[in-house]
Amino acid sequence: MKFKFHKILGVFALSLSLMQTSCQDYLTEKPDSLNDLDNFVVDGKTLDIVLTGVYSRLQSVYANALLGFGELGTDISRTSKASESYVPLDNYTVTPATNSVAANWRNHFTLIRDANIVIEKAKTLSSSQITDNERSRILAEAQFLRAFAYYKLMQNYGELPLIEEMIKTIGSEEFTYKRSGINDVFHFIESDLLSAIESDALSEKNGGRVNKWAAKMQLAKLYLYVGSSKHRNAVGTPVGGIRSDNGLPIEGGFLNMIPGYSEVEESYIELYQKSNKLLSEIINDGRFSLNNTYYEGFMVANKNKNNESIWEVQFSTTSGYGSNWSKQFGVRGANADSQYSAIVGSQNLQPIIGFWKYFKHGDTRRELWISDYTMSYDELKVGKKTSMQGIIALGIDSETGKESNYKLNLDTEDADIFRASCNVDQLNLQIGTQKYAWGQTANPYEWWQEIMSYQMSDCPNNVIVMRYADVLLLFAETEMLLNGASPAQPRQAGTASQAAIDAINQVVMRAYSGQTQEEIIEKYTQLFEEEKVATDLAFSIAETNYMANPNNTILAENYRIAKAEKRSADYKVTNVDQLIIKPWTVETLTYEDLIDERARELCFEFHRWYDLQRLGWLKYKYYRRMGDFLKNGHSVITEPKNYLYPLPLVDIDLSLNPDFKKNNPGY
Repeated sequence: MKFKFHKILGVFALSLSLMQTSCQDYLTEKPDSLNDLDNFVVDGKTLDIVLTGVYSRLQSVYANALLGFGELGTDISRTSKASESYVPLDNYTVTPATNSVAANWRNHFTLIRDANIVIEKAKTLSSSQITDNERSRILAEAQFLRAFAYYKLMQNYGELPLIEEMIKTIGSEEFTYKRSGINDVFHFIESDLLSAIESDALSEKNGGRVNKWAAKMQLAKLYLYVGSSKHRNAVGTPVGGIRSDNGLPIEGGFLNMIPGYSEVEESYIELYQKSNKLLSEIINDGRFSLNNTYYEGFMVANKNKNNESIWEVQFSTTSGYGSNWSKQFGVRGANADSQYSAIVGSQNLQPIIGFWKYFKHGDTRRELWISDYTMSYDELKVGKKTSMQGIIALGIDSETGKESNYKLNLDTEDADIFRASCNVDQLNLQIGTQKYAWGQTANPYEWWQEIMSYQMSDCPNNVIVMRYADVLLLFAETEMLLNGASPAQPRQAGTASQAAIDAINQVVMRAYSGQTQEEIIEKYTQLFEEEKVATDLAFSIAETNYMANPNNTILAENYRIAKAEKRSADYKVTNVDQLIIKPWTVETLTYEDLIDERARELCFEFHRWYDLQRLGWLKYKYYRRMGDFLKNGHSVITEPKNYLYPLPLVDIDLSLNPDFKKNNPGY
């Protein structure tokens, strides 16, 4: 399919330095103009240097200000600081003037612009300048990078200008491009990926460069994203569900949530079938597998060379080439020296405390992914880990409706105590994560003791864009969707095939980390019974004291809390089987269970918002995060407005195309 070339807007073309700087860190001399670039790129070797510069653009799409995309505004991640980059994403107050929205748009289009340079030069160099193998490989890698950028832009902004040629001049025509519909954008991305795959020129190996399997996985993700978006438009958003703040039902049933997906030529069943086929090919090839433990892939020594990683964006300790990711999401430091810890961060981003309850007892991922403690160092640089459990939290008594104090207890099964534990704004509980901490030792439970030489933007933690656990979960999802699962019915059971169960259980059973199901049952049966004995005794004492002096407010408060803790302990003893991690079955797995397993396994890897968006579940899941901003009962999310981000104001102002003056719905 041939797409009409639309010139890109001046916000990217405003400076001719887009050619002056695109590869400046990779070349010994900077080209001063496009003509200089033409003079420089004289063979396959120099073109490959320019391609390396294009890869460097990937670092900018995972830059500090953009780390909230895919995470914030969900039921698993929040921002704890008044950051102009993060807060609007988290509370759905973005506008066309929001800086991070403009930066996200600009950085992805910069990647597209540079990829177009390589694509055009690869096509125009003569056979005496470049070998056929070099040409095919470079062209395939550049087409993948362009497709990857367009895919992310389509997810965030919907309809887009399609640019497939190198911009050579800057003039008024550069401001006249228009947006193409979702059907055209989808097929443009598909065409690039199919071309890259069918060329058979991509590497078979994992590493910093794009490989054949990353291209197949990206195409599978494209088919599933577009298919589920079209499916969502047809069947509507989920009806029902309960808001966490006041028990009111969540509205649902909205059709055609994001305009354009309904016009995609293929049916969503066809798209699911195509995705399923590609994912099956990756699985059946056998070159990828789950690591023995879920944390091996996040160790610095295993970058680009573990069984699970399919493709990673490269970062290093070299100044200007490091990542800020682990520091944005790190564990809270209690003093200045803590910044040197391998796991301490700035806490601009953090897990939602309510996300703790997504994990069952015995799921060893929880302790590393949600770290409920602070870190500090003494004068000898000896690390100290301080648990947050036991801090007094402000809560609301369900019986009286009055605010009162509770002891922080994330493992409680009592709604009042857990609700109190989730009042993070009042407690300033900076709960973090050890994911992407990149500790040096083989045992991640010792990472907190490590001192590191890098601090913020020089961290060597790669962003793992694609890994095998995601392949298994995506495959299970396509199996369920082809077997009757629907975005409108998240709690419908009986749609999982045995193949889906086998795939998801590989991920779940790895989370046991060496434990057997029997050992987990025995362990938590004993722990819960011990907890019950302790709470029964505490309740008996509190009740006796209260009955002896019912007018004493302190004794009344102790009695109320002891009663709540007893309720929790009693529930655990009688519901052990429901509270521990265990394999799924065809009869028990629902579509929502699968999507939440994606959250447990892939949390903080920039997937969650896009999963909820494509399914129409933003309200359905977001209102369960127990954030204080919901206490007033205000509807934070506006449908369909908040299912896309707005086009940047600067682009709208500069555009000479009246069609482009129309922003996304609601903006």
